[in-house]
Amino acid sequence: MIRLIEPPDRIRWTDQLYESHLGVKDPDDITGLRWRDEYRFVMSQPLMELALRRGVPCNKGLLLTRISLMPLERYLASRTAHLRALRFDIDQGPQFVRGERFITSTNQTLSSALGALEVVLGHPRDKRIEEHWRGIGGQALTSGGKSVSPAHTVGAG
Repeated sequence: MIRLIEPPDRIRWTDQLYESHLGVKDPDDITGLRWRDEYRFVMSQPLMELALRRGVPCNKGLLLTRISLMPLERYLASRTAHLRALRFDIDQGPQFVRGERFITSTNQTLSSALGALEVVLGHPRDKRIEEHWRGIGGQALTSGGKSVSPAHTVGAG
């Protein structure tokens, strides 16, 4: 699945373009593909920062592979699980797994996921990608935004 980020803040996806094709011969014109509105992500600073580091420029915006989004997806899923565990802990009392509070485990997972995302966001933006984004009408973001405060979390079901 490939996601397309279009200015100013639209996100769509398609399954008509294979991830393995990106990087070999990047498509410039993606007009003929069937695109659907994204339901798992909304525009956020971390998503845009990933796109400015890992996106593939095309005539409509920036393409992102599932693999390039993994650090953000893992963080969002871990964050959702940790918040649910906290809510359960508050409502039902502390839960233990193998002698350890469950929220300790979810907190460790969240910290690990956040660390992995921060490593990716610690790399500099790709100037070519950033120039392309601005050239098609995308907003210039403040330089080096590494803040991880997503507008939306991935639901675990």
